[in-house]
Amino acid sequence: MFNITAVGRLTADPELRYTPSGTALCNFSLATNRYAGKDKGQVTDYIDITVWGPMAETHEKQLGKGHQVAIAGELIQERWEKDGKKFSKHSITASSVEYMSKPRNESSEDADAEMANA
Repeated sequence: MFNITAVGRLTADPELRYTPSGTALCNFSLATNRYAGKDKGQVTDYIDITVWGPMAETHEKQLGKGHQVAIAGELIQERWEKDGKKFSKHSITASSVEYMSKPRNESSEDADAEMANA
């Protein structure tokens, strides 16, 4: 298992789904910036994030496109082959999500309390 922390902004509103057994699953994409050297300067990476269980339902309601968050979790590499070509992508299965900007539809006092409990 490889743990990772990433800070970035959601590229779209989170999508909430349920597994056939009823477990909540929330997916969203995070845009993160990094310095790629003198020639390239700053570049943006896009990372798919998955949140499971009750935490998924909470974050789907509170987060939206543009919100800044800090994610901690397990780095996952998916590999597959299609039409003879090999593909790969990385994603994070989040164990914690910390709000870096105010959640939607909350006063700043409520947002501070939610951030402390997230």
